[in-house]
Amino acid sequence: MPDTTEEVIRQEKQRLRREGIAKRRAMTPDAVRRGGEIIAARVLALPEVRRAPLVLSYVEKPGMNEVPTSPIIEALLAERKAVAVPRVEGEHLIWQSVDGLAGLVSDVFGVPTPEKDDRLVIRHYPPGTVCLVPGLWWTDAGYRLGYGKGYFDRFLLVLKLHSIGLGWKESVIGDLPIEPHDQAVEVVITDA
Repeated sequence: MPDTTEEVIRQEKQRLRREGIAKRRAMTPDAVRRGGEIIAARVLALPEVRRAPLVLSYVEKPGMNEVPTSPIIEALLAERKAVAVPRVEGEHLIWQSVDGLAGLVSDVFGVPTPEKDDRLVIRHYPPGTVCLVPGLWWTDAGYRLGYGKGYFDRFLLVLKLHSIGLGWKESVIGDLPIEPHDQAVEVVITDA
């Protein structure tokens, strides 16, 4: 029985995920630090971020060499910007206000997240809200390949925010298998 188009796409995405994770794990701590500093400076200088009433940001997973957002979050908090980080609830990202990173705990995926506190859940996203989005691979058009759970795609589909992808220069490639549920970001910031 021949593979269906969906199965071929699924297999290609899995291959790309394995390759992306392997490339990240091969990065040196110095390369992550230096590249992260470049990306942080670029993100913090963006007019959309400067004007944003609220910034939504993932927190990098330890040991995965994701683009570090901790320095970005700390700089925004020092400027008294409203910042929220996600936690997973079912199939969705729930964004929760934070005033620092010290109280975060690891979720089932090992990602630093806030402890559930319904009083701090973001229920309204004011115009101009910015969302920093992680990805293993990116296209020039802003499409991404993440870990495959679809959390950010579902979130970005529902809410139209300023979306900014963060990736390493080596993670921007010409083409990715794109499916109807995949959501593009407005811009991808790298260390290139």
